[in-house]
Amino acid sequence: MSGAAQIDRLQDQMRRLKLVRTAEELPALLEQASKHERSYSDFLEDVMGREVTARHERHTAMKTSMARFPFHKTLESFDFKFQPSIAPKVVHELATGRFLADADNVLLLGPPGVGKTHLAVALGLKACALGYRTAFTTAAGLTATLVKAHQEGRLEEKLKLLVQPKLLIVDEIGYLPIDRLGANLFFQLVSRRYERGSILITSNQSLTGWGQVFGDQVIATAILDRLLHHSTIVNIKGESYRLKDKRRAGLLLVVLIGIHADADGRYADDGAYKHFFHGVSLGEVLLAVRFMFEFAGLMADGRMRGVSGLNDSSVNAPRKSTNRSISLALSLGSQICQCRVSFSPLGTA
Repeated sequence: MSGAAQIDRLQDQMRRLKLVRTAEELPALLEQASKHERSYSDFLEDVMGREVTARHERHTAMKTSMARFPFHKTLESFDFKFQPSIAPKVVHELATGRFLADADNVLLLGPPGVGKTHLAVALGLKACALGYRTAFTTAAGLTATLVKAHQEGRLEEKLKLLVQPKLLIVDEIGYLPIDRLGANLFFQLVSRRYERGSILITSNQSLTGWGQVFGDQVIATAILDRLLHHSTIVNIKGESYRLKDKRRAGLLLVVLIGIHADADGRYADDGAYKHFFHGVSLGEVLLAVRFMFEFAGLMADGRMRGVSGLNDSSVNAPRKSTNRSISLALSLGSQICQCRVSFSPLGTA
């Protein structure tokens, strides 16, 4: 009983010291230390290490919540192979947070859908993990906030608040025009943060087009002068992430439909397959088709010779062999995506 009472007292003292994780795990830690005959110093190091980790996780979670990210996407999940115009070395250098310590800025430029916001959020999450206060907003939301504060006589108060985060992420500059008042207020914010805090901006407009975005070339030049003085610019040139899977699936569906069609677009009668998808969503069907081509390496007959990506060596494969490949690939795709795909020779369904 005395041992249990002592543990209770220790846990109470730990909670008063805000050692929450240690208090919760103390009985298990003591039992483990006794079992492995650990020294006092090893035990204490383990306890303190767990508490430091727990506090870091809590602080990171709090900073992440306060940042108001639109979603949670990490740098590790970014597909650099799909966007070869991006140098991974540059992005990973930014992820170290050294640009934050120097109050440098980052500009991510490129057309819609290429991953600018993904990278912005990922770098913002890294900043939170490094202990930096971060805030995320859109250009439209930021200018609306500044205009409202100006109209209500609270502009100075709002500017002071927006200067506080070490990293301010402004997403989607250029998607909507900014009027002259909004441009002036945005310039004031950039000036306040100059060499004091970092700004990370994403934009679908080249820097030469910012005069139109802000409706005034003089203001745009003044803004860029301060942003670019200490900055890293990442120009992204590539296809849209949002469309890559849809385009691929669309091509595969065209191939699937065209495989068994004759020159007049009708289904052939000699053993061709007719496909029925029972209770399966479109996404599941597209995934099955995707796996069909990726795993079976199936190519169409001569009618599909002009489709990009097809291998001419397999274009003229015998129809019987092709049909067997279709059956195998559809079955494989069906198992992988766990959807129910049934098919039967034309005329027997």
